[in-house]
Amino acid sequence: MNDVAVREATQPQSGFEMRPRSMEEAMKFCDLMAKSELVPKCYQDKPGNIMVAIQMGGELGLSPMRALRSIAVINGRAALWGDDLLAMVLASPMCEYVDESGSDDKQGICRTKRKGCKEQVSIYTIADAQAAGLLGKAGTWQTNRPRMLKMRARGFGLRDNFADVLAGLITAEEAMDLPKVEAESGPTTILEMNNPLTLKDKLKAKVESVEAQPTVQGDGAGQASTPGCDQKPSDASAPKDEDVFTAASLMLDYQTIIAEGLTPEDIHTCWDSARESPVLDKAQKGELYRLVQARLKKVANVGK
Repeated sequence: MNDVAVREATQPQSGFEMRPRSMEEAMKFCDLMAKSELVPKCYQDKPGNIMVAIQMGGELGLSPMRALRSIAVINGRAALWGDDLLAMVLASPMCEYVDESGSDDKQGICRTKRKGCKEQVSIYTIADAQAAGLLGKAGTWQTNRPRMLKMRARGFGLRDNFADVLAGLITAEEAMDLPKVEAESGPTTILEMNNPLTLKDKLKAKVESVEAQPTVQGDGAGQASTPGCDQKPSDASAPKDEDVFTAASLMLDYQTIIAEGLTPEDIHTCWDSARESPVLDKAQKGELYRLVQARLKKVANVGK
């Protein structure tokens, strides 16, 4: 790949492509993919994860198969491989160029130009890697340090200047260097051990935690902005980014639970919780209802 990449118009593609058109087709697709050895191991035997990945990929403009190939689950966090991150930015009409030609074995340099904005430069040096404790890590930081420096500069530069394109996803290379997420501690009292939370209790706790998340208010201080671009006044009637993200996060949780539900009781419990949620809108509840009906039908057929 050239160090200087300039966006070109994408050519229309033709041919066979598996793209589910309904929730039932999506469930069958996910079940099929979960049994394949050609999908990444983080998705094997996990149709719920596949459905979430396809949903995330769809929001980013990725086809189902490309989403499974590009989105990796590392340390409990979804991420994009560095080359896929670059490909998504170059495919965006907002990108004019990405220049990494200044990178060497001492530092990674990523120059980006967004339409209507000034050129931005992201630099990641050996000193930065040393401060982050990366130079002593085994693996690619020892065998291919120049590329890792370039990947870090690329990740920071593209995320800072094309946050709307990448939707907050980080590079898989960076995710692998993050501390592993510790598993939640188990029950600490005899009462908790003898009375584990039911699925209904867990869903209720999840919904309450999502509804309790604070929203950003005030004069706009602390809000993210694109360097070098003039900010437009916000529309008070438009839904807030925090509300949209909260609903999307809860929607993905419900989709995963329903897709992996093994009994009608679990599926109905999840639907009852989703139906009563004030966070989801009518369209989202309708989508979940169709998923519930398809999953109930599949579970009933398995029992025969």
